[in-house]
Amino acid sequence: MRNLSRGLALSLAAALAWSLSACDDKSPTAPRRPTPPSAPAPSGPTVVRLEIVGPGSVPPGATAKFAVTGHLSDGSTRDMAGQATWQSQNTSVLSIDDSGLATGNRPGESVITVRVASISSATEVVVVPPNTYRLAIIVREGGSTSLGVRVDVIQGAAAGLSSIEPVNGRYALYGVSGDMVIRVSGPGYRAHIQRVVVTDHTIIEIEIIPERPRVQISGDYTLTLTANPTTCGALPAEVRVRRYAAQVSQLGPEVWVTLAKAGAPGGSLVRNQFGGRLDADNSRIVFNLALNTRFGYYDGGDTYYPPPDVAERMGGTAYLLISGGAVTSVSERSLSGTLLGLIQIVEMPSLWKVTGWGEYCNASHELVLAR
Repeated sequence: MRNLSRGLALSLAAALAWSLSACDDKSPTAPRRPTPPSAPAPSGPTVVRLEIVGPGSVPPGATAKFAVTGHLSDGSTRDMAGQATWQSQNTSVLSIDDSGLATGNRPGESVITVRVASISSATEVVVVPPNTYRLAIIVREGGSTSLGVRVDVIQGAAAGLSSIEPVNGRYALYGVSGDMVIRVSGPGYRAHIQRVVVTDHTIIEIEIIPERPRVQISGDYTLTLTANPTTCGALPAEVRVRRYAAQVSQLGPEVWVTLAKAGAPGGSLVRNQFGGRLDADNSRIVFNLALNTRFGYYDGGDTYYPPPDVAERMGGTAYLLISGGAVTSVSERSLSGTLLGLIQIVEMPSLWKVTGWGEYCNASHELVLAR
C-alpha cells in the first residue's frame, strides 16, 4: 500500500512538471510576440463625378435613352448604368425609369437627376414637338421679377400661345420656332411688343414700364400694431400695443419691412422681416406676415412648420407671435391699414419647439407705419 501511494505521488509530480513546462511561455510574466497588423486591402479608384449623356429635348409621346458615365479618381471613366438611380423633378412633363429611359408626357421642362451612391448629377430636359424650341422670357421692373404679367404670341406660327405663370422665374413658351412677335402686358403696365427669331432654346430679358411712376416709400418708420380693443381683452396688457423701429425698402413693386425694438419695454426680436407688394395704381400695399398658425415641432411631434415672420421673445420661454395679412393705404407720411391675423403668446423652451399655447386673438388689428 505504501509503495502504491509513493508511485501515485511520483506520477502526479511528473504530470505537474510537464504541465508547467508546457505552459511556461504563456505565464503572465512571459512577453508575448506582437501580431503584425494585417495590410489594408487595396482600394480601387472611386467615383468623383457623374456625367449625364442624353438629348436636351424630348418630343411629347416619344422616348429617349439617357446614360451616365462615372469619372474616377484615377482619371478613367466607367459606364455606371447598372448602379444608377434616376429621378425626374416634374413627372407630368417627363418621366424616367430605372434604366434611364425617359418619356415626354407634355410640353414643358423638367430636371432629371442621377445618383450613384453619394454622388449625383442633374440636367434640364425640355419637352417640345420636333423642330421647335422653348422661348423663356425674364420680365423685370427695375430689379424686380415678381410682376404678375402675361406673355402672348400675337404673330407667327405659334400665334395664340401664352404664358401666365413663371417657371423658375421665367415666362416660358414651349413649341415655338422662327419669326414671331410677342406681347408682354399686365395691370398697371404699358404693353411691350417685341419681335423675336427663335432657332434654338432661347432666353431673353424684357424691361417693362409701369403706366404710372412708382411712388417711393423707402425709409425709416415706426410700426405700431394695436390689437383689436373689442375682442382682444384677454391678451396681456403689454402686447395689446406694440411698437417697433422699421426700415422699409423697395424694389419696383416689392416692399420689405425690417423691424427692430423701439420704445416698448422688454423683449427681443427673433424674426423681424415681412414683405408686400404695391398695387398697379400705387395706392395700397398688400403685406403677408406668414399666415402660419402652427409651426415648429408642435407638442413634441416631428412635423416641421415654418416659423412666422414676426416673433419676439417676451422673457423666459414666452414668445409673442404675429402673423396674417395686412392691407395698407399709401400716403406721403404713412402706410396705414388693417392686419387680419393672429396675435399670440406661446411657450417655447427652444426656438420653434412649442410646448404650450397662451392667450391669443385672431381678429382685425390696426397696423400703422409712420415716418
